[in-house]
Amino acid sequence: MEVAINRRANCRACKGTDLRKCLKLENMPLTDDLRSQQNQGLEFFHDIEVFTCEDCGLTQTLDEVELTNYYNDYCYTSSNSNFAKDFMKCLANELYSKFCFDSNCKVIEVGSGDGAQLSFFKLLGADVYGVEPSEILCNVSRENGIPVYQGFFEKETIQYLPETLKPANIVLATYTFDHIPEPSDFLDSTREILDPDTGILVLEIHDLDKIIKRKEFCLFEHEHYIYMTKNTLSHLLKIHSFEPVTFDLLSDSQKRGNSLLVVAKPVKSKHVKSSIKIDKYEIQKTMTLTKEIGQAIEDIDKFIENMVNCGKKIAGYGAGGRGVMTLAALSKAQHMKYLCDQNESFHGYFTPKSNIQIVSPRMLKDKPVDVLLVFSFGYIDEIKNQVSKYNPNMEIISLLDVIG
Repeated sequence: MEVAINRRANCRACKGTDLRKCLKLENMPLTDDLRSQQNQGLEFFHDIEVFTCEDCGLTQTLDEVELTNYYNDYCYTSSNSNFAKDFMKCLANELYSKFCFDSNCKVIEVGSGDGAQLSFFKLLGADVYGVEPSEILCNVSRENGIPVYQGFFEKETIQYLPETLKPANIVLATYTFDHIPEPSDFLDSTREILDPDTGILVLEIHDLDKIIKRKEFCLFEHEHYIYMTKNTLSHLLKIHSFEPVTFDLLSDSQKRGNSLLVVAKPVKSKHVKSSIKIDKYEIQKTMTLTKEIGQAIEDIDKFIENMVNCGKKIAGYGAGGRGVMTLAALSKAQHMKYLCDQNESFHGYFTPKSNIQIVSPRMLKDKPVDVLLVFSFGYIDEIKNQVSKYNPNMEIISLLDVIG
């Protein structure tokens, strides 16, 4: 698979050039580049190198992979999960409640996928509109009554948004901001379309503090350009005339596995001034990433090997980024019998690099295993409830319990 790659020389936030490499994962695939049986071995591989800017503290990749065609066929959605749908519902309800929006609210979501999140705002009476690069997901969104512009959110994108949606009361990007190569341009464009008095920006990203604590190397992906903590995110918002209002809109039990959720406002808006204290950058956080991630990969390999040596059959659960990227980094992945996922569009395909077949959870009944390793650990309670009926004697283990 031929993919163009461009290596930048400066920081994605402050444009500084004092960049320290803190991690390298060799020959890693794209997370959603699932393969049919006929085209295994033709996938894209490239090293993932992670750097930390010594000037502003932002952790980031410098390689920019050309992903236009990749995202055009992108089909991942979390809306198959009841837990994810509960999160979406709570997010919409809490924003309406705490920021006093009404039926005249205008909501724009960047990376709107199949429109599931916007549908909960629509139920509250909001006028909604999505921006999404995947043709497949755009078609689903429109079928569900959620209008959407197909494309990436770039500087020029705002001219294609309906005038009736501008200025917007809410601009939302959940697990999308990490995917944007120029975060500064995104924030400046967002500020242009937000109501300066009542508007809020809602961002959900992967929390670098949690990545480091949990050794979640699977979240270092070609598709993720930036990795942020509360501090680095708060500083970047401040530079672009935003102020974080709260990081506690939802409880930890309501949020998804690695969620850093912030509500921010334009600095001169009427919303209550934030009392959040922004500490200095913590540049040293990523200093030991190489050692800790290497140990985590070794621990997972040893776990799989031990299961096999004990005569146990092992399978995995979760064909999203966590499953695909974890398996791609392992040397013992071939011992996995299969990888379960409830997303039917994945069934019959194989994971890139590790070549594990993705199947329905019903396979746990037809071809039972002794151990199920759950990569999508944020949904583990839901997964346990789902799969226990297929194989009540199977041991279900979270990835975090292996590398924790």
